[in-house]
Amino acid sequence: MASSSGTKKYPPRLYEIGKTPIQSRSMNHSCLLSNLQAMKESVGEDEESHTDMPIINNIIQKLVEAVDNLSGRVETMDVSVAERVIKTLEASVQAQVEARMALFETEMKNKMAILEEDMNVLKGKDEEKVTSNAGNFKAHEDDDACSNTMLNDQSISTEGWENHLKWQKSVKCRVALEALASSLEEPTRKRKTKLTKTQVFPYVGNSTVKRIVSGKTVSKESYDPLDKVAPEKLKKVLDFIKSDLEDAESGYGDRSARFYLTLLLPREAWPTKNYGWLHDSHMAAAMHMFHRRSMQSQSPFCSPRIAFPDRWFVNSWVNDYKKFGETNELPEYFSMAFNGEYPAEFVTGKKWLKDVDSLFLCHHVNGDHWVALHINLQKQVIHVYDSIRTWVPDKKMQEECMPFTKMLPALLNKMVDPKLRTKPDKQFTYRRYKKIPQNDDPGDCGLYTLKYIECLALGYNFVGLSDQIIPAMRLKMAAEIYDEVAMED
Repeated sequence: MASSSGTKKYPPRLYEIGKTPIQSRSMNHSCLLSNLQAMKESVGEDEESHTDMPIINNIIQKLVEAVDNLSGRVETMDVSVAERVIKTLEASVQAQVEARMALFETEMKNKMAILEEDMNVLKGKDEEKVTSNAGNFKAHEDDDACSNTMLNDQSISTEGWENHLKWQKSVKCRVALEALASSLEEPTRKRKTKLTKTQVFPYVGNSTVKRIVSGKTVSKESYDPLDKVAPEKLKKVLDFIKSDLEDAESGYGDRSARFYLTLLLPREAWPTKNYGWLHDSHMAAAMHMFHRRSMQSQSPFCSPRIAFPDRWFVNSWVNDYKKFGETNELPEYFSMAFNGEYPAEFVTGKKWLKDVDSLFLCHHVNGDHWVALHINLQKQVIHVYDSIRTWVPDKKMQEECMPFTKMLPALLNKMVDPKLRTKPDKQFTYRRYKKIPQNDDPGDCGLYTLKYIECLALGYNFVGLSDQIIPAMRLKMAAEIYDEVAMED
């Protein structure tokens, strides 16, 4: 009750301000009465004055009501909405985790493929014996030990592997390397012999201008893909091979003597019929080299709108075709590759269709044969360049190309504007060329495939490409991969 004087009277305090033994709280758990002092100071009140106490009580009451009101709203929030938000977030996180795991799994598969290839380099389709030539000449003891031993390409036994290592360190292998090294030395002549047109290496006609594909404009930094290897580059790779063979433990991949011996040894020096057949690791290294050239500030290729997909990515692409046929869904790394963001070593930042019209890639078919593919994204056509047309029938080749003819339309429909999408069942057109240089002495389809790709990317035709110059192209490819890929990594 108010007094007659108009001021309120309060009973005396039992404790001094701030000295109460119990920290008093209001009905709302988050509002402490001990904080009144701070509130009073914030509104400029006199600590000793009690005349403004009703104002303070009013402020506190409003704060309590606001907090209670807020608490009530939180407690009555629609639980279903919260659950939907949580489920959406969980689904998004799960999708990202699965995508990352898929990329990790793909990269691990690729790395395992490299390791498996290194362990299975002796595998092939024919069992052969490297027979001894002891009847013609007396061979070195370690050469005899290898030449009379079965080199079974189907076996990966310890004995077979040891036989291969013996051959690498044998006299025959060293003689072959010395012959290659001696080719770097220019023989002294009393007078320089004048060669005819057909004797000039490589013979490409009267002018290299005739080799430019009609309608193409070659780069100022263009080079002759069929020219001889630079002697200094060949010397580097030969020195590396000798050094690696002398080491107790050989390297692996493009840092091993085996990798380059397979690539550069001439046919007559092969210990088995398929010794010089190129593997995934060779094709991957060459495509990596082409990719790096395309990313130079002054690219040697005829257009900046081309790309060289990673060989291991292409391998995964083919392997995922069966799963795609069951689900019609593409792994996340396809979208990343479309945007020029995958794999890490092949990042370009160029998006297919927007920045890239043509894809050049090497495709392994029939389990034993390489072909080159030129994929025109704008015209939706896949061009097949095959150096041994009689090896795989046309119907079989079309089946081998289905991972691209069928999966590419699905990828484009996923990535492009909905207005530009095509029918789900539409496929890319398939074309296989007939009148191109052929590998008449089979065994070099890998080299032909790489040369097809290189010539097309430069804007050249294939005039001059033949079995006659393939040994020299092997030297050139090995030396350039070592110089531009292995030494740069």
